[in-house]
Amino acid sequence: MLATFAANQKVRSLYIHVPFCQSKCHYCDFYSVVITDRDLELWHQGVKKELKLIAHASKQGAYSSGKLKTIYYGGGTPSLVPPTLIGEQLELINSLFGIESDAEITLEANPGFSSMGSFRDLGINRLSFGLQTASKDLLKTLGRGTNVVAFVTDVLNAHKLGFSRISADIMIGLPGQSLSDVENTLDLLLDLPIGHISFYSLTLAKDTLFGERYSGEGYILLPSDELEREMYDLVLRKLTAGKVFPYEISNAARRGEESKHNLVYWQADSYLGIGPAAHSYLGGIRRGNPSSLRKWSNRVEHLFDTYQDTVSKTGSREEAYFPGTVEEIIDENSARQETVLLGLRLLAGVQYDNFEYRHGVRLYDAFSRQIDKLISKNLLVRDAESIRLSRTGLDFANEVFREFV
Repeated sequence: MLATFAANQKVRSLYIHVPFCQSKCHYCDFYSVVITDRDLELWHQGVKKELKLIAHASKQGAYSSGKLKTIYYGGGTPSLVPPTLIGEQLELINSLFGIESDAEITLEANPGFSSMGSFRDLGINRLSFGLQTASKDLLKTLGRGTNVVAFVTDVLNAHKLGFSRISADIMIGLPGQSLSDVENTLDLLLDLPIGHISFYSLTLAKDTLFGERYSGEGYILLPSDELEREMYDLVLRKLTAGKVFPYEISNAARRGEESKHNLVYWQADSYLGIGPAAHSYLGGIRRGNPSSLRKWSNRVEHLFDTYQDTVSKTGSREEAYFPGTVEEIIDENSARQETVLLGLRLLAGVQYDNFEYRHGVRLYDAFSRQIDKLISKNLLVRDAESIRLSRTGLDFANEVFREFV
């Protein structure tokens, strides 16, 4: 393991990627395939074997693990997976790592799923629904196979069943979207028992229908940069007025309902990642699993069948246990940059005490040139405890981030 703070902390968070959808949304570039019984079983068996591999890696000193505080099933559409399979995985996770009694366990869901109560019985205590917009026309444009009535029904049912934390995702900057569309969507969410709202700007990904349709000349069909900034400002103002307080560039929550799992990412802490296309940050090393169900499954099968022999012959723990490829080794300089880059996504900013605790140097001593430059451009605010993005900095966050790369 490296000597950085994150490399030596106990890993307490686990992400599991569920690569299944009923169909592909027009804007989405996350790895997913249409669900089949055969692929579902392939994924399930692979997840269990990869869990066992990374548990062995911890025992061999590749990283340090502790009882899990957060588990996140993301996708794809995790709510498509039969609860019995999720239950098997959670039992295995508990036996290998342990799960804290008050752990946050999140399942992403599309509106219109019927096994909500069974998931609650398994210990899932947080649901994250993908709404995107309350506009019927925009849902069609996005290629979403859902509707607002199903969303409202599911949220109310989830609340009635005792899910203590409910989140919803929306999007801005969509083709043909207006300020009134955004406002109507926010009004709907604020009238429901939802404690967390994520709001994302549309990104035109290369290998998507939207990437083909709206790149080049098609770009004129999208809202202007000025209109998109107005949408973003409307989201911040309306959510704040509704006591759902923005705490990160694209996330807001009622007090105490912030996403504990995602805070691990923004605080530059370590985490486990399981499944095809999942990423992990362990022992100061970022790895990415193959973005193919079969390639990932084959790799996991090979490692599971051969890891003991590989260790005895080569002594290479990483080669023997991790199906992912090394994408980046985070040394101390890189770790300092990440603490700032990720921390500035939080509206509370980067705390001086926390930076010095993690890195043994004062924040201003490490980045005085960048901090002074960004303050002079009114993109950064500095006070007695932290640096944080200014209101203008929120609109031009990428310009701020480039200074620390």
